[in-house]
Amino acid sequence: MRSGDTVARISGDEFAVILADLARPEDAAIVAQKIIDRFAPAVEVRGQEVFVTASLGIAAFPADGDDAETLLEPPMRRCTGQSRRAATSISSSPRT
Repeated sequence: MRSGDTVARISGDEFAVILADLARPEDAAIVAQKIIDRFAPAVEVRGQEVFVTASLGIAAFPADGDDAETLLEPPMRRCTGQSRRAATSISSSPRT
């Protein structure tokens, strides 16, 4: 994460990442993949390997919405039921 980016906890296990000043919209998918990759290695908890998985949705302002509610809802809905360690975009223009 860069100094101008924001990570916020929405609820329970849901977080929002706000990427400010991206050079290209496609860069959001690159950042999403980097986040997923950081969760890939096993973590040892009390002598046992534990794996953490993540699913990410990508929405871009203003192409995918112009308020927080609109931008947050579709990516989370699209991630539901998808495989773990995946990122998905809701925009009509592909970002992956």
